[in-house]
Amino acid sequence: MGYLLPARGDGGGLQAALLGTCLVAVEVWGETYMALAAGGMDLSWDICEAYISLGYYPPAHYCDLPRMAGRGLSPKDKATIKTCKESIKVVMEQFQARIDHLTEMENREK
Repeated sequence: MGYLLPARGDGGGLQAALLGTCLVAVEVWGETYMALAAGGMDLSWDICEAYISLGYYPPAHYCDLPRMAGRGLSPKDKATIKTCKESIKVVMEQFQARIDHLTEMENREK
């Protein structure tokens, strides 16, 4: 499975940022993706940490972090949780703006 990354200008820093994670960077048809280098379990923590280490908010759909023994207690895990919450808040604001727009359209007079 691949996870599309927004365009980056630093090139070599990408692989270094993913070092120590279960992800690698791959180029496919001019697009950069993170790809799993391992599998078999829910890797949401690792995926979110990889996005964060690259300077991005993780996509909200990966922020459903599983309860795992020992996860969520370290300062790094707490920072990941905090960043995931921010990512979800951004999506919530976007959806609220869509609801507001649709409500406005619905309430317009002819």
